[in-house]
Amino acid sequence: MQSKKRGLALSVSLILGVIAISILCILYSGNATETVNSTTGLTANSPSGVTANNASSLKDIILAKVSEREKVSINNLKVVHAVTIKPENIYRFKILDKKAGRIYVINLDSNYKEMDKCDVDNLIESKRKSEFVGKLSKRLVKKMEEMKKSGESHIKVSMWIKPDKKLPQLPRERLTDQEQESRLKEIRNFYANQKSTNSVVKKLESMGHQTLYRSQYAPLIFVRMPINDVTKVEGDTNICGIYASGVMKTQLHDSAREINANDAWHSDPNITGCSDEFWSVIPRVAVIDTDVKEHTSLPGPIEYFDPNHKLEVDHGTGVMGIIASGDSFFKGVAYGVCRPLLSANAAHLERCTIQDPNGVYIDTNIPIFDANDVIDATEWAISKLVTVINCSFGQDTGLYMEQLDEYFDHIVRNYYRTVVVAAGNNSVGCETETGNVNTPGLAWNVITVGGFYDNRTWDWGDDSMYPCSSYKNPLFPTYHPYDERQKPELVAPGEEIATLTFNNEFRMREGTSLAAPHVSGAAALLIDKDSSLEAWPEEIAAILMASAIHDIEDGKSEQDDPNINPYANPFLHDKDGVGAIDIASAMQIIDNGLNSHYLFSAEDLPYDKTFPVTLGQKVRAVIRWDSQGYYDDQFHYEDILKADLNLIAYDPGDPNTPMVSCSEGNNYEIVGFTATASGDCRIRIESTRFDGDSEYVALAICKY
Repeated sequence: MQSKKRGLALSVSLILGVIAISILCILYSGNATETVNSTTGLTANSPSGVTANNASSLKDIILAKVSEREKVSINNLKVVHAVTIKPENIYRFKILDKKAGRIYVINLDSNYKEMDKCDVDNLIESKRKSEFVGKLSKRLVKKMEEMKKSGESHIKVSMWIKPDKKLPQLPRERLTDQEQESRLKEIRNFYANQKSTNSVVKKLESMGHQTLYRSQYAPLIFVRMPINDVTKVEGDTNICGIYASGVMKTQLHDSAREINANDAWHSDPNITGCSDEFWSVIPRVAVIDTDVKEHTSLPGPIEYFDPNHKLEVDHGTGVMGIIASGDSFFKGVAYGVCRPLLSANAAHLERCTIQDPNGVYIDTNIPIFDANDVIDATEWAISKLVTVINCSFGQDTGLYMEQLDEYFDHIVRNYYRTVVVAAGNNSVGCETETGNVNTPGLAWNVITVGGFYDNRTWDWGDDSMYPCSSYKNPLFPTYHPYDERQKPELVAPGEEIATLTFNNEFRMREGTSLAAPHVSGAAALLIDKDSSLEAWPEEIAAILMASAIHDIEDGKSEQDDPNINPYANPFLHDKDGVGAIDIASAMQIIDNGLNSHYLFSAEDLPYDKTFPVTLGQKVRAVIRWDSQGYYDDQFHYEDILKADLNLIAYDPGDPNTPMVSCSEGNNYEIVGFTATASGDCRIRIESTRFDGDSEYVALAICKY
């Protein structure tokens, strides 16, 4: 339970970011006294005939250089995005060709001279690698130094191993249980017989170190070893990275109606209340948590990862209640849908001193999750054919992605499971007060969920952000040089939530631990409505984000102010992401046939989709794609985006003024508008970078 102090804090990093953006705005205008356009971030349009030789401002130089390079009329060009690579002060601009519907990129150095793309790419690569000292993560190096000073001799680490050959892929389609079990067995055998992993394990054994856990679904092992021996194995060419093994903790009325789950239940008689004969098409949801207690409101059966490891803690029970409670008043979001209930009970208790809401320090037992236990429980759930995995736990790693983030990215990308993670309770007045989103919520491919307060009413007008909800984004330049990744993606109810506890009773709780299962339940409902979504977690994320039309924050933070940040996306905010989930609107996307998925190569882009809209209708569109694992020539493993995709929308009433979403650091984009005329709307997916062979991409469009 977190303190409810509501305070405001402007971090040093945000202040510096605002200053940097303000400087860029002045540079764009070319004249500090000119008014910056709130849409483009620039002053009046460049005159015809401007070239790089006669340009009078930085804005003119940018447009002129792109016009000359791409052989495009300068009158068709518009700056739509800008970021700075720090501390080198390299300015990167995205320029829209309004007529052709293409986006070009130009990089300028601190003297505003155009830079070669290869030079910039090399700089980006070096920044990514700065996360490691050799093959050791910086966080591991720091922890080892601290442990040596305190006299500790042994440390638990995880090692990512380079596979001998390419992982066999599951088909991107819904499989029968028997087909899934057969394919998963093949993958388990693949990892069990990896020569590279076997070689590392034997080497560790020869040094006297026993492997604590070997992943069945990823090239990953955990081992406890003397601190001084860590660097001795670093030179093994089979090892791609060594990380500190993380330790996580939990992220601790009828909230289903607040997110319009009841409308979704009533809109389709086939949703919820399924009988056993349809069990094979029922989505399976696993809660990686403390054990779920038997409760009269849970339909059962409950299957346990470790049936002999039960704790006197009700956290997992409360989380599962948000998803599956069948109580007549306190219904879970997906009641009657998810069977069997999978309790992936991975936690153990640890004695800690904590501060209660009244400021009193008390000794108590709190549930703790070791990273290897989390992975073990997750892989048990995968073998049980889970479709949605809920993670209401986390660790503040200072915004640096860690091994568990990379692991869940691997699971989403290769096994097509939808993973939902609580953002954390680290804001002002709560926990650490850092505001940091926790690992594994820093992962690219998971859906990270913040919390909001519904004021215990079903009226959206009095809703506000849950004050403890974490919102600060993953650090750069660690994995990408632009300070633009946005976490959480969306929010759900997280304060004063009634859910299940011991002895068939209920109690009020708060925390993003309870926000995440609202989204997990929503994902289960979507799969229950359209079973093909089971194999497309990107599509589930896109549908939930496009339909998150309940705007909690409404651009209240400085980074969302277009007068400070001229490229602020009006549909993407600092603390609530794209907004709060609305399950009824998500179902409507499926009913309208406005969700789709693709396997794109570079040659497939740009891709256009058209659909009808009516005058005054609001439209939101979202694309989502995955990060990909990458092994470089120096035996490092990197979890990166291999494509930079952009989203362009054309209002039929004003086709010459397209709406653009073209961030540099996200693996999703969102655009929206209100139709000024009836007719066909066009949505375009376009790329400014496509380094891989192919990308799984999902598109969802919400009309409301």
